[in-house]
Amino acid sequence: MPSSAVNPAARLAAFYEALTPQMLDQLSAYYAPDARFKDPFNNVTGTSAIRAIFQHMFDTLENPGSSCTVFRVMTYKAS
Repeated sequence: MPSSAVNPAARLAAFYEALTPQMLDQLSAYYAPDARFKDPFNNVTGTSAIRAIFQHMFDTLENPGSSCTVFRVMTYKAS
């Protein structure tokens, strides 16, 4: 299936499942410049802040890519 036909949440999930430190510069292909990222430990806005979360994860955890956790992607339209 062409990548353009894949739903955005599935595309993002596939990106996270394959994520390596070398892929962090690709985050802007998945997030808008003012995107918000929230999890139990972080609540940040902007691709550089999102990148910093994942860089920190790779810098501090022994094997962060060993499993993909379940996450929810929420989208909204500004009124």
